[in-house]
Amino acid sequence: MITYSFIGSDKNAGKTTALNYIYRELQQNRQSRSICLSSIGINGEDVDTYEGVKKPHIDLFPDSCFITNCVHLAHQTGKYETLLNLGRPLFTKNYIFGRSLLEMQLVLEGPNSGNEVRNVKRRIAPFLSDDGIFLIDGSIDRQFLAKPEISDGFYFSVLFTERPQQFQKSCDFLRMLSLAPCSKQVHRIIAKNLETKTKSLLLTESYRPVYQGEAIISRDRKLRKQCEAISRTKCFLYLKGALTRSLYEFLAPFSELQVILDNFTLYLNIPTSHHQGIEFKPKIVLFHPVPVKTIFIKQETDFDLSLLPPEVLARNLFRTLLQKSCHK
Repeated sequence: MITYSFIGSDKNAGKTTALNYIYRELQQNRQSRSICLSSIGINGEDVDTYEGVKKPHIDLFPDSCFITNCVHLAHQTGKYETLLNLGRPLFTKNYIFGRSLLEMQLVLEGPNSGNEVRNVKRRIAPFLSDDGIFLIDGSIDRQFLAKPEISDGFYFSVLFTERPQQFQKSCDFLRMLSLAPCSKQVHRIIAKNLETKTKSLLLTESYRPVYQGEAIISRDRKLRKQCEAISRTKCFLYLKGALTRSLYEFLAPFSELQVILDNFTLYLNIPTSHHQGIEFKPKIVLFHPVPVKTIFIKQETDFDLSLLPPEVLARNLFRTLLQKSCHK
């Protein structure tokens, strides 16, 4: 089973529209492949609860699987069959894993935490084909969906609006998606030394481990002392935890340091190269490359195409523009 998530830069950036687009594309070319849809939070309702704007419906084709809160199935009798009941103690709400028998319009509401999503994947995998696809509609505050242990890839919806704060947020997210992977040699050394509880790993220029931490990175004083001790020499710091503001400020002067984040979601707290006037001198790369499949653009104002990550397919579903970013 392959899992793809849909995340975005802002509310109403077009995540559900992107989900519908990919779902229909897969449906047309599915052959014997099984498809399952779910969501983080509630998606597919008529009107956005917070902003009062109309939202796109989610229409399921016959023989598609789905996961939703059982309360959303009250008026769908005869249109689906139940494959699994997903409730306590593994889940905080009562969810149904079912298969549509007829075409049906459905509100999706699936598990809302990383542990619950992982539990769902384990439970439904036997019901889907080996090449089956699990699509998860995300939300602005659930970027964990893009972590490699949850999703094999993701689709990103970006909103370009005239509102300065939202526009800057979109630029920051795209910069984050453009982070390069670490070298193959560094990746091999880190992978060789990683243990289940590893939160940080500090390597010298010759790739010799000098510190391996299991404490939460923001509270690991030994890690900071070790970084200070070799700060004037070339070194590599692997982090399996968020690049917090305090850690950003601490590491900022270390120009010989290469910071290797486990995955791009750990860069969300500090998405720019400058914070409060502080230049971040270390180079930031990724242990797991960014598995973005397509960027979907919701364009309300002009933007510089060079903001898009190189070699990533970009689609504008709200205008006629359809282009591929291939700049260097």
